[in-house]
Amino acid sequence: MDNENQEAKSIIKSRVLTSIKSVMNLSISELGLDIKNPFTSVYIPPNEQSSRSSLTIKDLRQLQQLCLQANDEQRLIIALLSDTGLRLSEALGLVANDVDLTSPTPSLTIRSHPWRSLKTTSSTRVVPLVGVSLVAAQRAIEQTSSQFLFPNFASNTKTKSNMASAKLNQWLKKKLNNVYVIHSLRHTFRDRLRATQCPNEMINELGGWTKSTVGESYGDGYPLKLKYEQMMKITDVENYV
Repeated sequence: MDNENQEAKSIIKSRVLTSIKSVMNLSISELGLDIKNPFTSVYIPPNEQSSRSSLTIKDLRQLQQLCLQANDEQRLIIALLSDTGLRLSEALGLVANDVDLTSPTPSLTIRSHPWRSLKTTSSTRVVPLVGVSLVAAQRAIEQTSSQFLFPNFASNTKTKSNMASAKLNQWLKKKLNNVYVIHSLRHTFRDRLRATQCPNEMINELGGWTKSTVGESYGDGYPLKLKYEQMMKITDVENYV
């Protein structure tokens, strides 16, 4: 079995186990049972072949150039992820109304939809569009004839995250190497923000990561303009437009 299939199976097993744990917790609570969830301590180790390494800047730039040159739906998905740090499912579920290209600070609104829920409450956010991701969003809007930015992977009832992940990972590994997977772009995004000395609280807001302190949940968070200015530090727009 190749690495791609092993990785996909590992992800599916983990998601199934998470669902089982949640159902058991709800059942125990609703029925008032005096028992512990027998699945709490069950752990599925990650596939050893599955890597979450961050891309080097050289590899990231090469990947972005390849994606904009190809200029098709699958490559525009990768390009959109590259400078936003979105989860793949978040990108696949986007519709035109989630994209603001007309304001002085272009942005994406990540929110729950009937066809795509969000991982955590922190996942709801507004992410500035900069660099290659801005170009990808503009092109996706221009090319789609649907409300969905990526209609081959989304419908009114679901998003096809597993299929997209398999296809994109296969292409990514062919073009670069076996070290990277699509989720590596999210790790890379966080590392790039760290390198600019971006405050950890802002990093969590931009990536939709769970807040690390109680204080982070107070107030409305950073203004979009400040987020945009911080994200501009990780891009080099003129090389790609």
